[in-house]
Amino acid sequence: TTPEELIGEVPAGNPVMTNWGGDKVAMFARNATGNILYRPYQDSVWGDWQNLGGGAYDDPGAASWSDGRIDMFARGTDSNMYTRVLVNGTWTAWNFMAGGSTISSSPSAVSWGVDRYDVMARGPSNQLYHRAWTPQSGWTNYGDMGGCLMAAPSISSPGVNRLNVFVAGCTSGTPNLYTRHWSGSA
Repeated sequence: TTPEELIGEVPAGNPVMTNWGGDKVAMFARNATGNILYRPYQDSVWGDWQNLGGGAYDDPGAASWSDGRIDMFARGTDSNMYTRVLVNGTWTAWNFMAGGSTISSSPSAVSWGVDRYDVMARGPSNQLYHRAWTPQSGWTNYGDMGGCLMAAPSISSPGVNRLNVFVAGCTSGTPNLYTRHWSGSA
């Protein structure tokens, strides 16, 4: 298809996208003042940019586990993680995500099934941090998965109870790309 120019506010960071049912896509980006921008796509039409506010330090992460719901995550200027949730067209207020530590990168988020989120970010000592959410337990505290990251991780899920994470490792000279897989049992 022919590329389409998306006019409107220009993001300062990299856009992040998630599908949230059918042909619905949500695009998020940070603007020059640190506010998070949201732009929906539905029925083959891009909506206008919406300013969700915030004061984010870097790019957001987003995921959806059902039609009509998006959870968006961002690192605030205090290096804590915050979230806003879109449910049936209405955004919640910003919520602080207590977890026992701060983060030092953009969060990366994914859902491998209904009622499940996994979020990863670089910890304060450059290690990989992981948090998970289910309705039974709520949010876990940060789990330190070790390693040494140069930048934010990227997380994906190829199916139920499966995660893939990719990171640029701390090495002398040229950084290496590392991956780790989780299949529910290892």
